[in-house]
Amino acid sequence: MIQNERGDFLPLVFIVMCLYMGKFATNKSIKLLIMKKVFLLLLIAAFLPLTSVVAQSNDPTPNPDLVVPIKPFKPQPPIKPRSIVEPDIEACYSNDTLVFVFNADLGKADIVVTNLITGDAWSESVEGLCTTSIILSDDAGYYTITIHTDAGDYYGEFSL
Repeated sequence: MIQNERGDFLPLVFIVMCLYMGKFATNKSIKLLIMKKVFLLLLIAAFLPLTSVVAQSNDPTPNPDLVVPIKPFKPQPPIKPRSIVEPDIEACYSNDTLVFVFNADLGKADIVVTNLITGDAWSESVEGLCTTSIILSDDAGYYTITIHTDAGDYYGEFSL
């Protein structure tokens, strides 16, 4: 059955009404016009669920417990973008794993994550557009992220 978000069958009722009206139309051009509209509505109704499946499947990161903002060390001039601007680097923490997504090609990048309470440190080196993850301990603490790239330095911080 065809249902909309509210769960009712309005599109199906509309199609049935168009077919019913086409049965009593006397002019061939009106019948043809009604049949074209019904065919177009059926075609749209058939492909509409596929668009939502494609939109949901493009999420590159799992559902994170914590999104860590990564900012450049040098202050950026305030800009008012007209569209959504993707950050150069994204970081998400979930299940003792810190996932980094590099949205811009920044060259070689050295990532250092440090727990300031325990003094533990983890490091990773990557290059270009990529996704990498660092498995951290489950220790509570205040964590800092320092990323040195060919294009500049970035930092972030979070606590558990």
